[in-house]
Order: sequence, then C-alpha cells, then structure tokens
Amino acid sequence: MDGKDPRLTIVVVNFNTCDWLNRCLESVKRQSIAAEIEVVVVDNASSDGSVEMVAHRFPQFEQIALNANVGFGKANNIGVAIGAAPWVLFLNPDTEVCEGSIETMLMYLETNNQCDIVGGTILDETDKVERSTGSWPTFFSRTLDKTLDYLPKSLADSFENMSHHHRYFDAARRVDWVTGACLWIRRALFETVKGFDTDYFYYEDVDLCYRCSQLGGKVWFVPGAPVVHYKNRSPISNRTRKRAQVKSLKMFHNKHLSCF
Repeated sequence: MDGKDPRLTIVVVNFNTCDWLNRCLESVKRQSIAAEIEVVVVDNASSDGSVEMVAHRFPQFEQIALNANVGFGKANNIGVAIGAAPWVLFLNPDTEVCEGSIETMLMYLETNNQCDIVGGTILDETDKVERSTGSWPTFFSRTLDKTLDYLPKSLADSFENMSHHHRYFDAARRVDWVTGACLWIRRALFETVKGFDTDYFYYEDVDLCYRCSQLGGKVWFVPGAPVVHYKNRSPISNRTRKRAQVKSLKMFHNKHLSCF
C-alpha cells in the first residue's frame, strides 16, 4: 500500500473453488488501482489446495484460513474486521472483475454521498445481464417474478420495479436489495448494523440491505463497472442449495415481513 491508507477493502469468501478463486483474484490484481486496494481472502476450510494457491500466487493479499466452514456471513464479517478502508466490496470467488470496473465504481461512490450500498452490472458467462437487484421478497413481489413474462410488455414494464427480481438494468435507480455476489457498502454502515446475520445460509445479502435501509441507508443499482459471475460454482448440490434458500426465505419473512 506504500504507506497510504487503502481506498477499498475487498473480501472474498472461498470454499473449494480453487480455480475460480484464482481467476477472481487475478482479475482484481489486474485492476489499475490495485495498489490502493486491500484484499482479504477468508477460506472456509477448503480441501482443494485453495489456501496453498493463494499463499503462493497472491502473497500480497491477506488470507485467513479457518479450521471449519463457518458460512458466508460469518466469514465475510471476519474479513471486514481485518481491513480498514472506508468502502468494502464483497466478491464471490466465482466472479471476474472486468478491466477498470473497480476504479470506475469507486470514483463514483466517493463523489456520490446518496449511495450507501451499491450493486453494478453483473453479467453471466454468456454476457447476459444477471437479475441482481429487486424488491423485498413479499408474496406479491415473488408472484410478479413468475407472471411478468405472461403479461403484455407495457403492463409488465409498469410492475417491473415491484418484482422481487428486477428486469431492467440500463439506468441508475434506488432498489431494495443488491446481490452479495458483488456488493459495495460503506464500512461505517456495515459496522453499525454489526455485519451479516450469521443465522442465514442464503438471503444474507437481502437481510443486510433491509437492516441498513431501516437505519436510513440508501441502496442503489448503478449501471456499468461490470463483473462476470459464473454462478453456483461452490461444490454444493442443487437440492441442498434449494432447501437452504427456502429455509432462509422463511427466516427473513419471520424476522422482517410478518406484517405483510
């Protein structure tokens, strides 16, 4: 860091995704402002050589090798505590940051005080824009997710901003939540809400956005600064993932939306 305070802390939580993690960290290393970024890799007791790979290929990055898989939320909380920069970026290990994306977004955030949590453009491996923001997961918003494709476009467009997953990503706008696969947040706000709720296995990101919004934090989608997300590369079965999603959704409803 050459004696300068870092502008950004990037936290990457890994579990047995060695090759994808390597690609992710290489993409961060190539960023034009890499010298102004501190990177913390938190490894959830991987057994695929991930820890050794990071130590060998990225000695300039901080690594915390845990003895057990403590989950996404708790591992990210550990990573944030290691860093010191005013902005934090949570990145999934199955993402690649496109050239110039970090500098572009960071400059925007440093000059736009209305943004407290932000998500940028996320592309899948076919260059299709991922549906990475949305509204709170109420019965109404989740029903819209399943019905908008069957409505006339003019009508669907009128309700798009109420859907649990948004569909249009061509303009900056306020949203309820952004995905934790690539989530920017002010450190001060993250620390105020005491980080991710570690009781979740999914929906940690939605829960974080909800609790921050209750304190007046503003969540935004800002187009640009693209990241490619290869999605679900962690070695967890689809059945296990689905069960965890349902359980976490029920937890979120009981915690926040029981009055809806």
